[in-house]
Amino acid sequence: MCSNCAARVENAINASGDTWAHVNLGRARAEVLSKSEKSEADFARLLKGTDYKVTGTEQVAV
Repeated sequence: MCSNCAARVENAINASGDTWAHVNLGRARAEVLSKSEKSEADFARLLKGTDYKVTGTEQVAV
């Protein structure tokens, strides 16, 4: 992925309004903070039409 691709994924996730996403190109993953609990299906819907897909999620307590 390139920085333009990373921005596209970040913008798609951030468009939900209650999330903040940062794509880590070195790790090939997006790290997301959310005000509400999100499922893998929620993220799949956010990424629909971007040519990217969710390959898994991991919830981490802050």
